[in-house]
Amino acid sequence: DEAIDQGALAQLEAHLDVVAFTRFMALEVLMDHWDGYVSANNYRLYRDTVTQKFYFIPHGADQLFRNSGGELLRSSRGHIGKAIIETPDGRELYLTQVRDLMSHVLEPGAVKERLRERYENVRALVSLDPKNSNTLMDFDSQMQTTLSFFAKKQRLTRWQLIALEDPELSSRLESMNQGGRRFGGRGRGR
Repeated sequence: DEAIDQGALAQLEAHLDVVAFTRFMALEVLMDHWDGYVSANNYRLYRDTVTQKFYFIPHGADQLFRNSGGELLRSSRGHIGKAIIETPDGRELYLTQVRDLMSHVLEPGAVKERLRERYENVRALVSLDPKNSNTLMDFDSQMQTTLSFFAKKQRLTRWQLIALEDPELSSRLESMNQGGRRFGGRGRGR
């Protein structure tokens, strides 16, 4: 709360690797890990014995890749996440991480290639699962859904980043989100 009140991250930087945290937070948002730290749930903390700084570790990542239209600057229930989004330095650091992840890690072509490399090996193991006769069909369907997620997420994130500098586009995107409907993705549970 002090970071928000003071509009600076100095208080956090003494105890937290802020760059690593903003990357962690950006990755959760970009992968739509709605059940992670941004929701103040499913995360672990590690304290480095040398630097004495804390690092966040994702946990319970079983709710991913569902809503490609999720808000880029969504509010966080966690105090540190709030401080990042609500302070100018934190927000810019977070947006820098978003841009870097979208360019180098979550770029749809690269994701598609990495998934295809592993697809056949994993699919062969899934086909051996004696628990469910629909497992292979479900696996193939989920693979297509995940590929589609990344393609849509790239476009929608790019639009949201542009909208931060363009009030007209921001207003249009905002109107698309009215009534709980998020642009570019399906709501949860559908």
